[in-house]
Amino acid sequence: MHLLPSQQQHWTTPPTSHPCWRSKPPALVVVVLRTGPRTSPSAPGLASAAAGNIRRGSSPSTSAASPCKAPSPPTSPTSPSSLLSTSPTTPSPAPSPTPWAGSPGSQSYNGIVGSIPISLCNASKMIVLELSDNSLTGPVPATLGKSMPFLQGLLMAGNALSGGLDFIASSANCRDLNFLEVMSNQFEGVLPDAYGNLSMNLQYFHVSDNHISKKIPAGLGNLSRLISLSLSYNELRGTIPRTLWRLKKLQMMYLGFNRLTGSIPSDISLMTNLATISFADNELSGQIPDSLGNISRLQNLDLAEKKLSSTIPLSLWSLTGLIQLDLSQNRFEGLLPPQMAKLKAIGNIDLRSNRLLGNISSALGELQTIQYLDLSNNSFHGQIPQQLGRLFNVEYLNLSHNFLSGVIPKSFSNLSYVYSLDLFFNILEGEIPEGKVFSNVSITSLMGNRALCGAPQLKFPPCPANMITTSTSSAKLRLIKFVLPSVASVLVFLACFSLFVNFFMRKKAKASSKEEPPCLNYHRRIPYFELARATDNFSEDNLLGRGSIGKVYKGSLDGGLLVAVKVLNLEVEGASRSFDAECRTLGQVRHRNLVKIISTCSNLEFKELVLEFMSKLSLDKWLYS
Repeated sequence: MHLLPSQQQHWTTPPTSHPCWRSKPPALVVVVLRTGPRTSPSAPGLASAAAGNIRRGSSPSTSAASPCKAPSPPTSPTSPSSLLSTSPTTPSPAPSPTPWAGSPGSQSYNGIVGSIPISLCNASKMIVLELSDNSLTGPVPATLGKSMPFLQGLLMAGNALSGGLDFIASSANCRDLNFLEVMSNQFEGVLPDAYGNLSMNLQYFHVSDNHISKKIPAGLGNLSRLISLSLSYNELRGTIPRTLWRLKKLQMMYLGFNRLTGSIPSDISLMTNLATISFADNELSGQIPDSLGNISRLQNLDLAEKKLSSTIPLSLWSLTGLIQLDLSQNRFEGLLPPQMAKLKAIGNIDLRSNRLLGNISSALGELQTIQYLDLSNNSFHGQIPQQLGRLFNVEYLNLSHNFLSGVIPKSFSNLSYVYSLDLFFNILEGEIPEGKVFSNVSITSLMGNRALCGAPQLKFPPCPANMITTSTSSAKLRLIKFVLPSVASVLVFLACFSLFVNFFMRKKAKASSKEEPPCLNYHRRIPYFELARATDNFSEDNLLGRGSIGKVYKGSLDGGLLVAVKVLNLEVEGASRSFDAECRTLGQVRHRNLVKIISTCSNLEFKELVLEFMSKLSLDKWLYS
C-alpha cells in the first residue's frame, strides 16, 4: 500500500486564475503538446504549430547558427518556426484537433514521438511549456531554461527523455518558475547543489521515477516556498540533508524507493504543514521519532520496507487527520494500544510483517472509516475481537500468519463489503460463520488452522452434531448431567489402557532393543505456530537454502535449540511422497555423520521436517564451493 507516482501531484495546464499565471505577461506564449482528455490551453494554434517540430521523430536543428538565434520567418501558418513568435498578438482560432501526421510507424499510441528541437529555446517569452504524456526521446537542450526568463511552468512528465539535467540548472534564470515536473522519464546523473539557486517562487519540484544517483543536494533547502518535493523511484544515496527541514511550507514529501540511509531525525516535526510523508523502501534504520506526532496536518505516512525498529510511538495514534498509515515490513515490536481509536479519519492501515504481539486491540472496532486493514505476519495471539465486526466499510482484512485462537467471530457476518478476507495459518477452530463475506472467500483464506468446520461450499468437514455450546444455561446443565460422567469414564479407561501399553512397550524394548520405529510413529509433533515463531514467520533472513521441492530455514525453538526446518512445497508433484520417504528413512537410520530428525509437522496443507542444525551447512558446500 505505497503512495505511487500516479498518486502524487501531477500538474495540468492551469486555468487563468492559477497563481502561476502572472498578470499582464510581456507576451503570453503557451505550448501544450500532450495526449489524453486534458483541457487545451487558450492558444491551440500554437500547439498545432509546435507539432511540426516534433512529429515524425525530427531531430534538433543542425544549422551553423547559434542555438538560440531566431530562425527565418515562417513560410506557412503551420511552420515549426511559427512557435517562436514572441509578439503578443492573439493567434487565430485553430481547426479541430486531428492526429499528428506522419509516415507509417512514426507515431506512438501514447502521443508524439521524436526529440525536442534546440530551436525551441528561441521562444524567449515562453510562459508555460507543457510536453507531458507523449513519447518524446533524447536529451533536453541544455540552454532551454536559460533562454526563457519569463517561464513559469516547465512540464515534461511521462516521456522517454534521457541525458542529464543541465537544463534544470539553466532554469535559475527563470525567476518566476513555479512548476518543474520531469518525472517518469529516463534522466540520469546527479542533482547539483546549484538547484538551490532556482526560483524562490518554485512550489512544485518533481523529478521522481528517473535514474538520478548520489546524494540529495543540501541546496534544495533554500527553496523556501516549495509545496511539493518528489524525488522517489531513483537511485539516491546518503542521508536526508537536515537543510530540508527549513522547508516550512512543504506539504508533500516523496523520497521513497531510493537507497537513503541513516535515521529519521526529530527535526522533521519542524515541517508542520506536511500532509504526506513517503520514505518507503529505503535503508533507513532506528526508530520513528516521537515528535512526528506533532505534525497535526499529516494525512499520509508511508514508512514501509525499511529497518525501523523499537515500538510505534504513542504520539502517532494522536494524528486524528491520518488517512493512510503504512509501517509494513519493518521490525516494530510491542502492543497495539487502545489509543488507535483516535484515528477517526483513517482509511488504510498496513502493519504486516513486523514483530507486533499481544491481543488485537478491540479499539480497532471503532475505526468506522477504515477500508484496508492488514495485520498479517506478526505474533498476535488470543481471540479475534468481536468488535472487528463493526468495521462496516472494510473491504480488505488480513489477519493471517499470527497465533490467533478461538472461534471466528459471528459478527464477521456483518462485513458485507469485504472482497478479501485472510485468516489462514492461525490456531482458529470451531464453526465458520455464515454470511456474504464467507461465501466470497476461498479455502486458502482459512487453511492452516486447527479445527475449523462447517462451510460445505469451502469443503471443510461438517461440524459435529453434538458440538458443545455454552450460550445458554440449558447447555451448561446438559454439560454437567451427561458430558462430565462420560468424560470421567473415558479418563479411567485411558488410564488403564496407558498402564497396559507402558508395560507392553517396556517388555518389547527389552526383547528388541535394537529395533527403531519410523519417525512418523515416535517423533514429537511440533504445531505450525511454534515453527512460525521459531523461524520469525519463515523470514527470508533465516533462509538456509532451497531445493526442487522446498526450502530450509534456520529456527530457534523455545528452549534455545537451533534447528533446520525443511518446508516442502506441496504444489510440486511427488513432494508428499518424498516427505514420507525421507521421514521414514532418516527415522530408522542412525549414524554420526547423518542429521537426526527432531520433529515433524504434517497436515493436508503443510509438511515439514525439523532437523538437527549443522552450523557448517552441507558436505556438498565444503567439497565443491
